[in-house]
Amino acid sequence: MSQKLLDNLEKRFGRYAIPNLTLHIIGAQVLFWVLIMLGYIDPNSMVMDGGKVLHGEVWRVVTFVCMPPNIRPLFIIFAWLIFHLMGTSLDEHWGTFKYNLYLLLGFIGSILACIIPAFFYDGAQFIVTNLYFQGSVFFAFAYLFPDYEFYMFFFLPVKVKWLAILTGALFALGFLTGGWATKLLIFGGVLNFFVFFGKEIITNHKANKRRAEFKRKEEIKTAKAFHVCHECSLDDQVNPEMEFRYCSKCGQGFCKDHIKNHKCE
Repeated sequence: MSQKLLDNLEKRFGRYAIPNLTLHIIGAQVLFWVLIMLGYIDPNSMVMDGGKVLHGEVWRVVTFVCMPPNIRPLFIIFAWLIFHLMGTSLDEHWGTFKYNLYLLLGFIGSILACIIPAFFYDGAQFIVTNLYFQGSVFFAFAYLFPDYEFYMFFFLPVKVKWLAILTGALFALGFLTGGWATKLLIFGGVLNFFVFFGKEIITNHKANKRRAEFKRKEEIKTAKAFHVCHECSLDDQVNPEMEFRYCSKCGQGFCKDHIKNHKCE
């Protein structure tokens, strides 16, 4: 997404941005986690089910964001702390409006990815949690702060970029092996990441490819040739696919085109 477009959107809608949005999301998840533990709420009534939303259960388009992580209570606090770290870092790096917009795009993408297939296949279940939605926050954090280290098992430092590559591989596997509905859910959940970073990733890839090609050509220029044709000076650095032969009498090397016509004096 271009900076000019972001600036224009911020001028028009910046006043609606919610400060400390990550903290609000975590606070809602903590509240609903307590209510679930006390038995006041069935977690199945919170997930985003496209078919049920179309039949009137519209609260699901909001409550799916408020679902707490489905992990043991001992680890859920760490999950919230990590999400708070990533969310607040993006908020400080981008600014409140841009971070809000990033989450909003992920939110809308997840909803549409769930409702669209349910609209065409009435009665079928198309369920989405906030896994991919929050995963997009993780990908953005890893892209902007690739060398940040998490301590796995509290003692093993691992850079977040490697964790993002592993998570991305799992998402890609799910996308490739899943049905079209699964593909849509994954794509919708991380659509905001590609909207924000897709152009930059493609540009960087092309630039890296050009640099690698330039470096290869420079290495060819500076490298000492191993085979050189005594007749035409063709060498194996400029033409690595060329075959070379050596005269057993004079010891001179020749390319395959000139070895045939070579005669020792």
